[in-house]
Amino acid sequence: MASDTAGSVGGTAGHPALFSAAPMPPALSPEHALAYVRELSADVRAVAVLDAAGALLAGDAEVARAAAPLLGEGVELEAVREHGVVCLARDDRHAIVAACGRFALPGVVRSDLRAALGGLRGGPPVPPVGGSPAGAPAAVGAAADAVISAAQRAPGT
Repeated sequence: MASDTAGSVGGTAGHPALFSAAPMPPALSPEHALAYVRELSADVRAVAVLDAAGALLAGDAEVARAAAPLLGEGVELEAVREHGVVCLARDDRHAIVAACGRFALPGVVRSDLRAALGGLRGGPPVPPVGGSPAGAPAAVGAAADAVISAAQRAPGT
């Protein structure tokens, strides 16, 4: 009787080995990560995907420029302002900043940003940081206002 695992690696009696010659799918492209965030978060008005140095990979260039001061403020932040909410999540390779409407739930948006960061890496969502990202200093508030203003001027928002 011939074995159904003959010539394959990792099979056991009665169970064929699982093997696929197809490569693993690549990580999300920056453009797909941007679309993913927009799909997950209905309140997102504008989003930018940046590399670790802050260079724009996808999204609105004006939002990315306005978000530059936020990149040094930690791996995750939220700033709730009069005209909207700004959320940022980053890892060692990418940063994603989202400008949202006034009624956005920052915790949900940050979770969506972490999921997109994981997708950019080709893995699971980035785990949340410990502690609260709230309580931003005045400089963060001013930068967040600039991001919201840029998002309001962005085409299609």
